[in-house]
Amino acid sequence: MASEQMKDEVISAIRMEHFGKRSNTRASAKHPQTYGKAEIFIRFLKNALATVISSDQSDWHELIEDCLLAYRMTIISTIQ
Repeated sequence: MASEQMKDEVISAIRMEHFGKRSNTRASAKHPQTYGKAEIFIRFLKNALATVISSDQSDWHELIEDCLLAYRMTIISTIQ
């Protein structure tokens, strides 16, 4: 019985995709609290790379590991 229902759901999803409509019955949860963390990390990485790379910006790929190590070793206190 459960396999029949799953079969019907798969067929329905295939039909919806075929006609250009998407059916997202099982979407993953969004975590807006992580957006700020990602933005802070990107800002840190940009600033760190801007500080250490040469003026022609040709050596950033050699220095990114050091910047990532610095970020990973930094103690980040949370704001409450």
